Amino acid sequence: MVDDTGEIRLCLWNDKADIAKTMKRGDIILIENGYTKMGLNGLELHSGWRGRGLQNCDIEIQPLPELERVSLIDLTPGNSYDVSGTVTEISEKRSFVRSDGSPGQLARFLLQDESAEICVVLWNEKADLIDNLVKGVPMLIDNGFAKEGMEGLELHVSSLGQVLLHEQFTPETKAFNIEKGPVTVVGRYHQGALVDESGRIPLASDDSIADGQLLRVKGHFDTEIAPDEIEEITEEFPSLESLLRPPRKALSDVKEGDYVEVYALVKRVCDFGAYKRIKIDDSTAEVTGIVFGDMTDGEEYCFYARIFKRTAGMEFICYQYHSVEAEEEAFDMIREIEGLMEV
Repeated sequence: MVDDTGEIRLCLWNDKADIAKTMKRGDIILIENGYTKMGLNGLELHSGWRGRGLQNCDIEIQPLPELERVSLIDLTPGNSYDVSGTVTEISEKRSFVRSDGSPGQLARFLLQDESAEICVVLWNEKADLIDNLVKGVPMLIDNGFAKEGMEGLELHVSSLGQVLLHEQFTPETKAFNIEKGPVTVVGRYHQGALVDESGRIPLASDDSIADGQLLRVKGHFDTEIAPDEIEEITEEFPSLESLLRPPRKALSDVKEGDYVEVYALVKRVCDFGAYKRIKIDDSTAEVTGIVFGDMTDGEEYCFYARIFKRTAGMEFICYQYHSVEAEEEAFDMIREIEGLMEV
């Protein structure tokens, strides 16, 4: 427990320990009739049969200090830590039988920060979290226990630990999400519009701008952008040709900076509300990325994706896609119409 004066280890006894099953970092805990005693690591607060513990009760507390997270390179065996990092590899969940005959399960993934990489082991109910993970997701781990494993140091998360996805992706203003009002937009100029990876935005301008120029436009958007400032820039951005006609590539052949058409199967979907992180597979490679819109696990899609190089490897952002099944139905309809016209 921590308040504005310091922190202390809390020990809950017997029926009081049930609170720990639902307790998470940030909860407000009120302990009445607790008692203190010296433990192995200093003074402890205990709540026994005379005590009472209330979780998230309606009381005001002083603002708490920011939690300090430890770099992965500084972890040592035998201690509990709060850490953060990015998921770089994910293993399958597996089941086992404990010595008492009861079932258990565990799952592993690799977590990397700026200093090192470590294998994280999720135990029992925490192992179910692996079903909603994809590579590249930022993560916070609270109260993980460091211990030596078969291949080096590992961080173990059991019932008292917490694993939180810490996604911080904020989409830029693009054609797909532009709203009325003041805007700043980047895109390639083409025939009176700005073109980006998500579509076209009409631009009120004269004929002095050449097609293909990369522009940063500040102005006001209603049905088109009325520019206040137009600046030609040279930052990394897909070419006009690739934006209009994205080349089709296999995932094994994509490289940083590409804007390409990819046909792939969705193997995992992680929902973040405004967007989804997904893992896709085209039989040549697996890549994770961000998409906007509904997506079904196990279906094949055509993605128009911009490729980036991140901590976990190649990733993509996709603003436009369509179902391959719908595409095939459309082609069948076209062929049927062409057949009727020949008759």
